Amino acid sequence: MSREPRRRVWDGCVPLQIALQTATTAAAPHAQPRVHHMLVPRGSYLPLIVPDLLRVLPAVSSTAAGSGSGAVSGAVSGSGAGPSQPAVDASSVWFDADGIPLKWHYPVGLLYDIHISQALAAGRTVPAPWSITAHLGDRDFPADRLIPMDAPGSGPNHPQHHFMSMIKQADYLRTGSIKRAMAMSKADQTKLWDSLLSNDYDAFCEANALLVPPMVTGAGHLAQPAVASGSGDGSPIVAAAATPGSAGGGGLGALPRSIPLRIYLADGASVVQDLVPPTDATSSAETTVADVVAALLPVPAPTGQQQEQARSRAGATGQRLMLHGAPLAGEMPLLWLSHHAAYPDGFLHLVELPPL
Repeated sequence: MSREPRRRVWDGCVPLQIALQTATTAAAPHAQPRVHHMLVPRGSYLPLIVPDLLRVLPAVSSTAAGSGSGAVSGAVSGSGAGPSQPAVDASSVWFDADGIPLKWHYPVGLLYDIHISQALAAGRTVPAPWSITAHLGDRDFPADRLIPMDAPGSGPNHPQHHFMSMIKQADYLRTGSIKRAMAMSKADQTKLWDSLLSNDYDAFCEANALLVPPMVTGAGHLAQPAVASGSGDGSPIVAAAATPGSAGGGGLGALPRSIPLRIYLADGASVVQDLVPPTDATSSAETTVADVVAALLPVPAPTGQQQEQARSRAGATGQRLMLHGAPLAGEMPLLWLSHHAAYPDGFLHLVELPPL
């Protein structure tokens, strides 16, 4: 299988303009926070950029490290953090955009897509770069809207623990068990996480291959899972070729039982998740984006020309979904998307766009 689509998804970044808010700047209404620009991988998480922010803004680092109770304990680890990098209490660091706290356990690309959807719904221009604020030890953590993070090793609410939890959820949805995830050695689990921290695509693919079987492409058709014998003749996926969960519960040659996906509604608060098989049980037709829209997001269909335009994009409902900043065509097969455009945690994080 060509890795080009997956590589392009992996290389996708969100341009961020980050204002650093500390206890000092928060106490001075007219103080101008320091600003830093970064390109952050879509599959990464906001807490992982904290060490980089502190390193490039040493003056702010010193201020943050000296403010608030426990500000120098419970380090948040991330790529590029040197041995002398000051630690920051995980629970004292949080981010917001336009006053809305940003969930630390959502991938950065997903957060940006949700922001895009809300901007479009409000008739606002989509921001680029995306302006957000990092709050470092300013004692105003919005505990009523965000889950406080734990320091590494002190509790489950930490990016690495959450990431591995999502990996296991995706494995269960694909195979009906978490045997693949649990069979990974500690070294392979560490490699999976470290590859995300270092943005090492090749290392990630090596570790992720233990969880997701490779696919071989069929000429002019949806790619299908490779089988152990290597028989990739390019034939379409049909029930006779493989059945969900067959070959020993998700082995090579088996279609997944369901596609790991979540849909984030345009209201910015609701999340839809359900079992979505890769093919129709009756017709063996490939499950598409339009099928998911019709099954999980029933809305009144538009009329006239808008209806015809909508059919070509997201099915008859006129409702659209976005992935990695791009609207999805209704005929796009979910299995292909899952293998080529899933986030590193194994999920397709789909965001609802306003109807046309």
